[in-house]
Formats: sequence, C-alpha cells, structure tokens
Amino acid sequence: MLARQWVFQTLVNDSGVGEIVDDRILANQSGMTAQIGRPFLVLKFGNDSDEQQFDDPDIPQRPHRQFLEVWCHDSRPSYTQIDELVAAVREALRVDQIAPDAHIMAVKYLETSADMDDQTMDTVLRYIRFQLVMSE
Repeated sequence: MLARQWVFQTLVNDSGVGEIVDDRILANQSGMTAQIGRPFLVLKFGNDSDEQQFDDPDIPQRPHRQFLEVWCHDSRPSYTQIDELVAAVREALRVDQIAPDAHIMAVKYLETSADMDDQTMDTVLRYIRFQLVMSE
C-alpha cells in the first residue's frame, strides 16, 4: 500500500471526518470546479526528503519524510465547520499513528494555516500540514 492510499483510506474510513465531508476527499487539483458539494478536503503531497544524517547499517532502508497538506474547504462565511474538520483530520492522522503496511513509522503534525479565502472555488479554507516519517 502506498502512503497516499493509506492517507485517503484513513480519512474516508474515519467517522469524524465522514460526518462532515462524506466522501468529498479529492487529490490535489482533481476537482477544480466550484460545483463540488461543501465542505470538502483536498490532499496535496509535497516534498519527499531523505534523512541525510541516518547511517545505521542494521536498517536497510533509509528513512525519509513525506510532507502532506490537507486543505479543508467550506462555504462562506463561517469557519466553524472548518475548525471542526481540522480537529477531525488531526485526530484521524494522530501523531501516534503508524501504518507498517504503508511503511509509515510516524505521522507528525506540523501546523494549521491561518484563515484563507479561495475565490476560484468560492470557499473559505485552512490547511493542516503533516510529515509522514517513512521507512522506504
């Protein structure tokens, strides 16, 4: 299983996230239309960086860090549902979560963005950034 499959499945199967977005979880820019139901999530996988300092000869695969942003969109003007969605996503991808079948050793929460506005999608939004510490 790939890390992106694990993230998608984890969010789709989480009851807290599902109560808010149902199945409206999209890959980066796959739903570029303002006709999508609200609220919805967009998953954006970022840089994948090697652990340059890691040199343990007993571990064959060098760990690396895959960055992930989860963008939470909703109708204007209120951020109340976005705040609930941010909390649900953070809980679903909690820090102590590991997924050996996806080679995920840890999920690290990094930050939640400021309130933003997406005029193209006609939504208000915030993103949450994570780092997936991977074993291969």
